[in-house]
Amino acid sequence: MNPIMLMTEQFVTNKLSTHALKIGRAHQITTYILTAAAAFAIIASGFFIFAAYTWLHENYQTDMAAAITGFVALFMAFIVTLIALAMMHYKQRSMKRLRHDVKESIDNIIESVDEILGEPIKDNPKVSALVALIIGFAIGEKTF
Repeated sequence: MNPIMLMTEQFVTNKLSTHALKIGRAHQITTYILTAAAAFAIIASGFFIFAAYTWLHENYQTDMAAAITGFVALFMAFIVTLIALAMMHYKQRSMKRLRHDVKESIDNIIESVDEILGEPIKDNPKVSALVALIIGFAIGEKTF
């Protein structure tokens, strides 16, 4: 098998297997389910905070119960913020890693093409330019 085709096949296979494609409807359903779960979690947190306030109100004065409940809610918000920041940082790192892998793969493909086609291009520059022009025109016609 041609080394360029082998490298291209490996590249596409690796990227598709390691990074699942989020396709249309399945991705939308997942988003709706996660949104519903987040809504229920917020409602449950509200009931939890109210229950904590009610219990604290029975054991402490009203202002102390409200202060403790407020600090608990603030701490929960802080924890959720830290989790969101960690998730964003992880996503950024994985995107940088993916960009690096893609760049490295493209560099390898370009090196292979240069090894295979380097001498024929140097030996026949006019024919090479004509072939590049025709290929560019064909791709341009299909794209636009």
